[in-house]
Amino acid sequence: MAPTISQLEEIDHIMLVLGRKFRELTKVEDSFKEEDLEEIAKNTIDEQLQDLLRSPRIILAQKMLQRYAKGKMSLIDNIVDAKMGTYSQNFKKMKFSLGNSMSSSTTQSQSEAPSASDDEEDSNHWPPKLPKIKDASLRRQVFTHSSAVQMAEHLTKAEILQTHNERLEFKGDSVLDYIVCGMLYERFPFADEGLMTVRKSSLVCNSTLWELAMAYKLPEKLKTQVSFHDTPNTPPHLRTKLIPDLFEAYVGGLAVDQGLEVVEQWLTKLYAPFLDKIAKDKTTKANQENEVDRMAKTELYQKIGSKDQIPEYLTKDVDPPFTVNCVVNGEVIGQGVDHNTKKAGLRAAADALKNRDAIERLSAKRRLEPRSAPVTTDWSESEVKQENPVSEDAAGAKQALYLELGGVKEAKPTYSVVPDAPAVTVQCISLGQILSQATASSKRQATQEAALSALKNHEAIKKIRETLQG
Repeated sequence: MAPTISQLEEIDHIMLVLGRKFRELTKVEDSFKEEDLEEIAKNTIDEQLQDLLRSPRIILAQKMLQRYAKGKMSLIDNIVDAKMGTYSQNFKKMKFSLGNSMSSSTTQSQSEAPSASDDEEDSNHWPPKLPKIKDASLRRQVFTHSSAVQMAEHLTKAEILQTHNERLEFKGDSVLDYIVCGMLYERFPFADEGLMTVRKSSLVCNSTLWELAMAYKLPEKLKTQVSFHDTPNTPPHLRTKLIPDLFEAYVGGLAVDQGLEVVEQWLTKLYAPFLDKIAKDKTTKANQENEVDRMAKTELYQKIGSKDQIPEYLTKDVDPPFTVNCVVNGEVIGQGVDHNTKKAGLRAAADALKNRDAIERLSAKRRLEPRSAPVTTDWSESEVKQENPVSEDAAGAKQALYLELGGVKEAKPTYSVVPDAPAVTVQCISLGQILSQATASSKRQATQEAALSALKNHEAIKKIRETLQG
């Protein structure tokens, strides 16, 4: 079968990355190419250094550089230079072995490898061949629902437990979790635990397991007294849970019958298209390529924020992955994607900070705004009291203060009315600390003025941000 455009594009991208990475490899110190790595390892007491010096990848890198320096890997130049012109003759002549030991290893692996026809079904078809549970009694147990034996009065409780598939379902659930976690951990080395948890849930949820069980037509063999009429076209809300439970029971039965290695080999092939889809997902790419800048919202507000120019973060989706737009005065200046809205908002702010045209334009607009009269504050270690609040600046103060405190739920300020005060007096509090206090003719005005006053309490804000980061 001819390769598709997407497959060829992926191969082309891999070759570009390979060339770039090999170019970086050639820039290492020349001394590394000639060092006796084993001798250095013997003469050091640093166990981590010893492990690295004896790493097969490090040794391979040294051998590649040595051969490249001697002109014995000339085809690599085409990859590094991204030329890849008429390569067929060079490719035929190229020797991939990097030494006698590796040559013999390669020959051995090639002789032991299965032929294309042996693995043709698994490599070209999905789902891969279902491994058979060899033990007949165990196979019967997998396909026996508890409802099929609940009226068997001649069986003891222990015998019933060994007849239906609930114990195998329990084992299969744990085995499936373990293997899927391992696949995600290996496939996505830079994904954080939050994203991996979300992805694992999608891979082992009832909807996915239902599809896998239906792909193998497992329900056709199930013995049960429960009536169900699921077909491949049954909508998710009408699907019976018997079917995903059956898939877990089969995984558990296979693990008991043939061990985890066989189960893992099968599930790795079975889940391959699901993992490929995750790898191409925009949330996964964003999560792996960029760490979340937790101060992005604060930094953005400091650059462009004012009472008339407050960044808003609007979520477009109701289910993950979430896309959040950073909007200022109706203009989208940044966008972020992540598996939770908080991180997506931070990514949107970080994206906006890269939007130089918008930042320069909005910063210039803020500079043209008239400055308000200074606010006189007198605050002690526990509170800040504002004697003469300036109401015209207070309109966006609450949002501005929230962003100054990092834009996180834990530090979101609360505003409490002081009881028995002669006028409406409001205290602004964050993480149990009084940031400010203001008095006005109404609760709304007093709240706004307390937020405005708190924005001047730079020392308290700094302490709160340090607490959050610590």
